[in-house]
Amino acid sequence: MALLFFTVNIIAAFIAMASVTQLETSHYLWGGETMTAGGTFLARFGTYAILMSNMIPISLLVTMDMVKFLASIFIQLDEDMYYEEMDVACQVRCLDLIEELGMIEHVFSDKTGTLTSNSMDFRKCTVKGISYGKGTTQIARSNMKRKGLGK
Repeated sequence: MALLFFTVNIIAAFIAMASVTQLETSHYLWGGETMTAGGTFLARFGTYAILMSNMIPISLLVTMDMVKFLASIFIQLDEDMYYEEMDVACQVRCLDLIEELGMIEHVFSDKTGTLTSNSMDFRKCTVKGISYGKGTTQIARSNMKRKGLGK
């Protein structure tokens, strides 16, 4: 991408340098000063570099979206993401899934499996004060049992 950027800028600077030699009679454009060919080339190269630098991030954004789309296809086709008990494959509904997966800070699990029987079920999660899930924790169930409200 950088090679294309510099190639386009060099070609544009050479074309501008050639057109400047034709406009040397227009002193109002240059303030009455004459520039050497090298100075004109450097000035035009810098001008086009600034003007064309805005085009690179747009193509980068398109490329990143294509990468996210292809990654979502690979996630959906991954056999390790298949849940056999319910006969359900992974479904990616958001292209930003990979970025969001990278934001996970803590995953709590029981390594021995004595408490969970090696089965992890989603019960409840709180994100920024918003509670997701209706499951109760073991502590809440014990409190309800002690108060006579639960089984």
